[in-house]
Amino acid sequence: MKKSFIICLVLFSLFSPGNILAQDNKTVIYLIPGQGADYRLFKNLNIDSSFVSHNIHYTIPCKGWSMTDYAKELSGQIDTSSKYIIIGISLGGMLATEMGDFLNPEKIIIISSTKCREKLP
Repeated sequence: MKKSFIICLVLFSLFSPGNILAQDNKTVIYLIPGQGADYRLFKNLNIDSSFVSHNIHYTIPCKGWSMTDYAKELSGQIDTSSKYIIIGISLGGMLATEMGDFLNPEKIIIISSTKCREKLP
């Protein structure tokens, strides 16, 4: 238990919101990949130059965390002091939806995902 808490604490400190700042007041698009994927999922995504993109990096969740707990952990990588949009694919979409419950993004876009467990096929 102590090891997992320390790991979570260290990982959280690496991704503090102060590490990501919007450039020239551009809206930041935060990209959350699906389970088993990483930033490379978005490598061919062409984003308009009026936006800046940032990849959300998965951390190892602590034992017993709920989806909300994990979304709160990952949301530490989001700078909420400027305009932002969250895009999530698959599990990333579910996490983006969870983040929408406690963050205030301009938009949340989910791709190949669902808003809640009840909508799963």
